[in-house]
Amino acid sequence: MGFKFLPRPPQQDQRPWEERDVAFLKKKSTLPPTPRGQMTDIPEEATSHPVVILEISPDGNRALVTTVSAYGSAYGSTRMPWQNRRRDADYRAFLGSPLPPQPSGSSRAGSSKKREFLKLEAGCGSFAFPERSWVNAKSVWCVPIAALGDYHKAELGAGADCLRLTESSLRDLSSHVKQVAKVYQQQSGKLKDKEKASF
Repeated sequence: MGFKFLPRPPQQDQRPWEERDVAFLKKKSTLPPTPRGQMTDIPEEATSHPVVILEISPDGNRALVTTVSAYGSAYGSTRMPWQNRRRDADYRAFLGSPLPPQPSGSSRAGSSKKREFLKLEAGCGSFAFPERSWVNAKSVWCVPIAALGDYHKAELGAGADCLRLTESSLRDLSSHVKQVAKVYQQQSGKLKDKEKASF
């Protein structure tokens, strides 16, 4: 996968983004009418979280993202999110968070491959809760660039402007998403076809 640089949109308050960046997916209610109307299929609980930018559209107006969240796992809790949802194979952990149970020869979809930690680029910083940062690989959305903002709770390293995945972690996560996310083809179609997206 080639890593493309997003052209700067016309909005003065909108920064350029790259694939691999960690952005913040804004609440729908905080958006102007046009981008808010473009997010009707996105659950409210998927917003107000950091997201990983998996892909960007050719025109730079849309991004394919997946949410980073604690998924209800409170600080100090021993109950992990996959225990609540009983789909350990769907979850990925960032380095510092507990790994989901590893497969042991299961033929269940998404369970046949050992999943490594997702990693951020060295020196870029860390999540606000590095011990509770997971991705559900089945949750992927095509969103307008206007819905993305800076993730202000991140602990950024010196000189870093945002958190960013390593290239190998992005390839790994993207492959996992394509394997288990039933909505991937639909959302990817919106990313590539602005008529489908109606953005």
